[in-house]
Amino acid sequence: MNPITVTIHDVARGGSGVARLESGEIVFVPFTAPGDVVSVNITEKTKTYSHGEIVEILQPSKDRVVPLCPSFTKCGGCTWQHLPYALQFDVKKRGVLQALKRAGVKTDGIEIDEMPAKNGYFYRNRIQLRGSPVDQSLGFYEKHSTKTFTIDDCKISRKEINDALPKIREESTKLTQPFKVEVEVNEEGIARWTWDRKNAAFGFRQVNDEQNVVLQQWVKTNIGTGDMLLDLYGGAGNLSRQLVSQFNEIHCVDTSVPNEKPHELPESFTFYRASVVWWIQNAPQNKNFTTAVILDPPREGLNVDFAQIEFGLSQKFSPETIILVGCDADSFARDTFRFTQKGYSITRMGVLDLFPQTPHVETLAVFKKNAIK
Repeated sequence: MNPITVTIHDVARGGSGVARLESGEIVFVPFTAPGDVVSVNITEKTKTYSHGEIVEILQPSKDRVVPLCPSFTKCGGCTWQHLPYALQFDVKKRGVLQALKRAGVKTDGIEIDEMPAKNGYFYRNRIQLRGSPVDQSLGFYEKHSTKTFTIDDCKISRKEINDALPKIREESTKLTQPFKVEVEVNEEGIARWTWDRKNAAFGFRQVNDEQNVVLQQWVKTNIGTGDMLLDLYGGAGNLSRQLVSQFNEIHCVDTSVPNEKPHELPESFTFYRASVVWWIQNAPQNKNFTTAVILDPPREGLNVDFAQIEFGLSQKFSPETIILVGCDADSFARDTFRFTQKGYSITRMGVLDLFPQTPHVETLAVFKKNAIK
């Protein structure tokens, strides 16, 4: 099929630019900006839309910016370095609202806090590199591939990581097989790395420390105070450790809680290595306590466990406040709708950017008990 010429008029929340043909058909084209006139090869076609790839930018948009990274479009990481950051965040917010509307969630009159990133580059505290001593490569996978290309630095990684790359490259020459190396800047600001271990080998932590503080503050401001806090899918207590002065007891539940409780946490803070559903089913009834809940599930949201989790919380704890955190707009919207159908109302929301230069976005909601009659 010969290339076609299209004009990009928007950016989809999945990351691609959007064009509309005279027939009404939608074409999604990665690495384009609103206003671009581009020559495109169609790579995939369905009944209602197509995917294409750029052959040539015939007329660049006035909104285009020069990517900071020389490997942009080759790397499988960043997809939006050609877009100004204000546009990136606007697309993310609109994408969240679109997902909520499609799920049947009404947001009219609800305060939505916008929390864009302060720094669009050099924010990641953890990356994974691949390489081989055969060709002395050290870098990332190319997009849609397991082929590695070598990098000198990473423009979205912290300075400490980039400064450590020469040492890591030197160590890699002593290996005999293709490898993976995970590099992290710890909470003391020191780079460390480990070879050929599972992802997040040093323990899970949000990759954007600066924006994580914003997330923590938002939760702290909106969770209130009370007798008991349940931090479900809480990991190492990223969102609840700061709340020990606001609740008499905190229960942090996850299958990946720390092996040892940090010494600075008081006796009132307890970790449970368990699935959330199992823990709720086996927890004693505590309806006489003023209870709040943080739910920070994985990308798929509460999913098939929603009914058991909501029923268990309602029957055993009757929480007055629930904060839901989601890293996928569609699953977040689905769970939000389900809560509204169970007698909760949304009193506040937030859109938080932890991942500049990508379409990923965090969405937050505060629910109050028995607000719908």
